Order: sequence, then C-alpha cells, then structure tokens
Amino acid sequence: MRALIVDDDFISRKLMLKYLRAYCECDVAISGDEARTAFQLAWTEQTPYDVIYLDIVIPGQNGLEVLKYIREYEVGRGITDSAKVIMVSGLDDQNQVKNAYQFECDSYLIKPITHDKVLHASNEAGVKLVNMNK
Repeated sequence: MRALIVDDDFISRKLMLKYLRAYCECDVAISGDEARTAFQLAWTEQTPYDVIYLDIVIPGQNGLEVLKYIREYEVGRGITDSAKVIMVSGLDDQNQVKNAYQFECDSYLIKPITHDKVLHASNEAGVKLVNMNK
C-alpha cells in the first residue's frame, strides 16, 4: 500500500509518518504543487497512491483545490480505482467539512493527529491498514 502525506506542518507530517510507516510506504509533500506533482508522477510510474492524507491549509493550491484536481485527473483518465482521500484540518468548520465531501473526499480528520484518529479516519474511508511488521 502506498500513501501520500500532504502537510506543511513539520510536527503533523512527522506524526503521520510515525503512525503510518508500519502500514504502508509513505511519501510526503509540503504544498499543493508538490502534492499534484507527486500524484501525477505516481501515475506516470504506474505506482499510484492508495490513500492520500491531505491537509486543507497548505501553501500554493489549498487541499480542496488539490482534491478537486485529483478527482478531475481520475475522471479524465477513466480511472475507476480512485485514491482514497482523507482531508486533514486543524479547523472543525462544518462548511469546510461539507465542501470537502462535495469534492468527494472519503473521510475527514481533525487535528490534533493521534494514532487512533488516523486509524479511524482510514477505516471510515475504506482503507485497510495492515501492519507490515507483523
């Protein structure tokens, strides 16, 4: 399983990596532009991401714009096995949550990030995390 973690906050990225490394191969991006590049490159190399943990407030294109781009990319290329996208935010704003689901996110995780929250949001999105170290 492959995951892309998109967050400009060092501590949040570090925690997410700590929680996910046992379950999947992880790449990181710190901006909307890097996220788009990583997403495209993964498809070009035929190693697409299974799940993307996407912060909403990031430099460049924000997370919602990146999510919209991802879904348009998938539709435009006839991709039926789309990436699971879990939006991550420090804001518990119902309008933002509603917008994320309108752009077809699969789950929404509110910071602060904990191991249990990551597992719950992943499960809610239909991501089957299996510990690779066991």
